[in-house]
Amino acid sequence: MTKTELLELIENGESSGVELKRVDVRPKQLAKESVALANFQAA
Repeated sequence: MTKTELLELIENGESSGVELKRVDVRPKQLAKESVALANFQAA
């Protein structure tokens, strides 16, 4: 992914495939969200 593509994703906001996180997110919560996103894309 290029920097331009990343900036476009951020600019477009959250969707079913993109979830934005804050800098101070807890590792355990991030892991749960990552697994949920991975499971969504696998379906």
